[in-house]
Amino acid sequence: MAQYYADGAQLPNAGVVAPYQPDFDFSQFLVQPIPRENYNLPLETRNMQNASIEAHNTASCNTTQEAEDDKQGTRDVGPPLKPFFAYTSDEIREYAEDETLYKILKEQGPVPLIFARLVANFKRQLSDAKAAAPSLEGSFVGKADGLRTRRGTIIPESIIVAASLGSPPPLFALTQRHLDEFNKAPSSVPVRNVHHPKLGNRLTQAFDSETFMKNIGPHTTFTTVEAFPLGFGNLLECFETLKIIATYLAGKNPPPTSIATHVCNHIDWIQTELPNYGAHINEWLPWSWSRLTEMFSANYRHQEIEYNVFRELYKNRIANQCSPAVPQTKRHAPDHVYPEERRY
Repeated sequence: MAQYYADGAQLPNAGVVAPYQPDFDFSQFLVQPIPRENYNLPLETRNMQNASIEAHNTASCNTTQEAEDDKQGTRDVGPPLKPFFAYTSDEIREYAEDETLYKILKEQGPVPLIFARLVANFKRQLSDAKAAAPSLEGSFVGKADGLRTRRGTIIPESIIVAASLGSPPPLFALTQRHLDEFNKAPSSVPVRNVHHPKLGNRLTQAFDSETFMKNIGPHTTFTTVEAFPLGFGNLLECFETLKIIATYLAGKNPPPTSIATHVCNHIDWIQTELPNYGAHINEWLPWSWSRLTEMFSANYRHQEIEYNVFRELYKNRIANQCSPAVPQTKRHAPDHVYPEERRY
């Protein structure tokens, strides 16, 4: 429960003097920190820790909300939120695909809501992909109610068409904010007329990434974390939506070299092979997006050596950033011109 303070007193958690100024930003105390990557801890231990962290963070958010609702402005916000312990994509997949194993896990100890949601979202993604794939063969109409993200938001057909033509939209266009805007006002979706070869050269509409980026701002950089105002989780959610689109385009019984395989493996590789990837997004995202856009091209060929070289370059970069003997000048992979843009 929020604690009251006298006017002029210091609010220890908020770091300001009571009462709050009218423009005080309470939302900054509701932002979840980047997860801690300590996979040496057994999953069961991380679950116990995360269950405790969830209770702390929920109480803190409730306290912050009470402080914001207080008309006198003399209640302190909640204590700092704690970061969760992260899970690997393989762990989430294992428990999503094996109901018996998941049941045993729940019987052995607490399963925090964060892990339960990740498993449920993965199951939903698999279900959506299976339901969507058959309708891809020969058309882009999709399911009766449209292809959806793991949150259940409809992905505009023009985005799928553009991706099928080798021009996936910027990842920034796949944020929840923009998808909500596109669904609320379909006429706001920038499109261009194209003759689609897989539809017998029938005239259809594809998402116009160039117009979209011009509307956002000519100087906006789309391959840095700054493009995702809600943080790292926002970027990962865009990645998950891109996976859904790739799986949808791959159709039934795709070959091992399908776009779905390439995209899913690439995103999993980022999360498993790049240490502390959540804290160094700007060091790998430009390169990652360049590879992802190439995957939507029929001429893409996976080069294992390129991935190995980039991993070592990335490790050297972040090591240099952390070394006190090296100037802390940020080094970025070269920016790439999109066909389109670029976040468990």
